[in-house]
Formats: sequence, structure tokens, C-alpha cells
Amino acid sequence: VLASDPEMAKAIEQDVEALSSSGLAPDPLLGGHDLIEAGFPPGPSFRVILEAVYDAQLEGRVASPTEAMDMAQTMRSEDG
Repeated sequence: VLASDPEMAKAIEQDVEALSSSGLAPDPLLGGHDLIEAGFPPGPSFRVILEAVYDAQLEGRVASPTEAMDMAQTMRSEDG
């Protein structure tokens, strides 16, 4: 029934395009190069920090590169 309705088909197509262009998996707000530029020493903690920040991004707790770096800095200071 839906496929035979051209207006409904067009609406579905537009929804699919919007979802694919918005990205179900958005690019991370923070990368390893950002941590290096901020003075983080390269090491195993990079992965832990980047994964935690990306998880926070996906959950909506971090919405900008500044917020992402703030979270990374907090994690760094808590790590000692």
C-alpha cells in the first residue's frame, strides 16, 4: 500500500536521506591529534579517553569540541 502512494514513497525516501546524511555514527568531536596538541602524553590512556568522550558524545552529554576537550582534561587530571 505504501509503495503505491507516490507521496508516501517520496516522504520515506527523504527520511532515509536525512538519516544517512545526519550520520547514525557521527564523526568524533575529539581525536588523538587534539590530545597531542593539548599536551597529553601519548600512551594507552589515549584510547580510554577517546572512547569515553565519544560515548559521551553519542549519549548527548558532550556536544562540542570544547566540551569534549573539557571532559578529556577532567579524565586526565583524575588519572593522576
